[in-house]
Amino acid sequence: MYKKNDKNRIFFYMCLFSIGKITAEEFCDDFYECYDILGEMDFSQQEDEVLNNLSNLYVRRYTPYESDRTRFPDIFIDDIGLKKGVDMAITLLKSSLKVVAQDMQEILSLCK
Repeated sequence: MYKKNDKNRIFFYMCLFSIGKITAEEFCDDFYECYDILGEMDFSQQEDEVLNNLSNLYVRRYTPYESDRTRFPDIFIDDIGLKKGVDMAITLLKSSLKVVAQDMQEILSLCK
């Protein structure tokens, strides 16, 4: 398993969530801790832009509570909305990165 300060951990968890191996709550908790709190990883500019958008537009807006989404529909998203954001981020990372480490390619190949 990757350490919490290893950027491959974030990509690995993105893939695990995308293929349904972990819950939205597990993904968001780990993403928040690794990216938003620790955040001192060696991301390229492209990676950081994609992950920052994922954090701001999807991870921070996810809630498992229907009552939150009903009361504030323009603020909160559900599992489906989160998965769309994660899948979009995976697609952007796959297509935009020019130099990708072998283990990164293997991680991203786990995703659909």
